[in-house]
Amino acid sequence: MGTKLMPIPEEPWVRFGGTLSEQERIQALEAATVVIVPSPHESLSLLALEAFAVGTPVLGNARSEVVVDHCTRSNAGLYYGDRDEFVEALRLLMGDERLRRALGRNGREYIRRHYRWDVVIAKYEKLFQALRQPMASARRR
Repeated sequence: MGTKLMPIPEEPWVRFGGTLSEQERIQALEAATVVIVPSPHESLSLLALEAFAVGTPVLGNARSEVVVDHCTRSNAGLYYGDRDEFVEALRLLMGDERLRRALGRNGREYIRRHYRWDVVIAKYEKLFQALRQPMASARRR
């Protein structure tokens, strides 16, 4: 999704989405067998999180610590360090529907536990409360 930066093989199972509306993007993520996150420069990896949210497993670049962390903590994706690992991981994911379903369930659960708005808001409230405690103590002195 986005701008094509390299040639993409003409295979019936490979799709380049181009620029999509939000609804089209979510539908594409839901319809995908696996979502590949090739960027080594992720700061959050919204693409991986969106794929997890709709139950689609991720195959991510191992040079992205963020993607590796999400895949490891969620148990919802695999990652590759080189071309051979990419090919093997993709073959595994494409050929094992039970694995894909399990990873998909794990991804949805990971999002539910860590990235729903109520969960995120609660984390910020806890942080703000912790920051207020030392300030309140300092004012009383």
